[in-house]
Amino acid sequence: MSGPRYTVRTERAVPDQGGAALRMVVTGELDLLAEDDVARALREAVGQAGATSVVLDLTEVGFIDSSGLRALLQGRDAASARGLSFALAVVDGPVTRLLAAAGVSEWFDYA
Repeated sequence: MSGPRYTVRTERAVPDQGGAALRMVVTGELDLLAEDDVARALREAVGQAGATSVVLDLTEVGFIDSSGLRALLQGRDAASARGLSFALAVVDGPVTRLLAAAGVSEWFDYA
């Protein structure tokens, strides 16, 4: 394999009403190998001082499995526990198919 199968990065977006909207971008394959890194990055994002919302950008995810779905649900729950809004940025493809197949599409807000 020539490079990583996935990347995860968090960006601080424009401040919104006294806080910060954070954008976390995942690219590549969101599977068992990526789950821990994505879950850790989500916990760190929702734990940042001054954060008011988190958008998880999955528009460049080419594959997601149940491990990836677990990370999304844990991120949503962690944000909710801290009173933060949490939304997914997605395009039609693997992510939307998995969310629909799992019956959890309506559990998320979308950006």
